[in-house]
Amino acid sequence: MKIYLASPYFNDREKMVADSIYDFLVSNGYEVYFFARDGLVLERDSGVEDRKRAFNDNIEAIMNCDAVVANIERDPEYGIDCGTVFDLAVGWQSGKKIVAYDELSGGRMNVMLAIACDGFAKGEGELLQALSGGKKDWQGDVI
Repeated sequence: MKIYLASPYFNDREKMVADSIYDFLVSNGYEVYFFARDGLVLERDSGVEDRKRAFNDNIEAIMNCDAVVANIERDPEYGIDCGTVFDLAVGWQSGKKIVAYDELSGGRMNVMLAIACDGFAKGEGELLQALSGGKKDWQGDVI
């Protein structure tokens, strides 16, 4: 199964979580695309052509995957990463299996994400089950 890993990658916590998810999936036999390892990583001053290339590369990677694992942990300052939510939505619209990964939320999720996701993982222990299982409805609170 090919996985597109959608995750913020801006601070030490986000990098640690994304790298951990990536390594865990690969060690369990999944083929994983993650922009920070496989794509064009933009700088703040990247030009328009690089931005378009990064956008198109990520869309193509989502189209070529079987599932999207989306790290939707909320940053205390910025909330859920909008790029991750965008990737999740593109995957959902394209009929991909969507698994939300969140170790920190405390059982609350936006209703749009709750309905779009096929599975939910609060850590690596639940990730394989969410990827291999059928649709599982969100049972926690919605916001």
